[in-house]
Amino acid sequence: MTNKEEELFNWDVREEKIKWNKQLEVSVIIAGITLSVISIIFNSYLVTVVIGFSLFIFITLGRKKARLLSFVITTEGFLLDQKFYPVKKIKEFNIIDDPKEKGRLILRLDDLFERITVPVYDDDFNSIENSFHKIKVKKNKNLFPSFLDIFTKFF
Repeated sequence: MTNKEEELFNWDVREEKIKWNKQLEVSVIIAGITLSVISIIFNSYLVTVVIGFSLFIFITLGRKKARLLSFVITTEGFLLDQKFYPVKKIKEFNIIDDPKEKGRLILRLDDLFERITVPVYDDDFNSIENSFHKIKVKKNKNLFPSFLDIFTKFF
């Protein structure tokens, strides 16, 4: 933060860890190895490489440790775990209150498809909304999570 920035609101959230079922993990690895062997038999090495990368990503995500993320709203913008987004880049925001899980803060940035989804606690909704109004970022109630956010919630 620079000297002229004022911190309006901050919060910390533990990163959501992907929970893999051991049976699912073993099944996917066995299926991946089987498909790799079949693709090698049919001389389809590109498929083997794609399957190998997919397995690597699957295993890496399953073993990733959850970390504590920090979020800060300042008079100059939004700081998301050491990455700063200036006010002029943030076009609009929305806070979705989902009774089944934590609330979500959604920010739409300059780019049409660039969205940031951040978990928030129920008691922080008003403070976050007031902070964004102070820095003149408008609220859009029609702003929802991206397809990728919804897709990853199910898988």
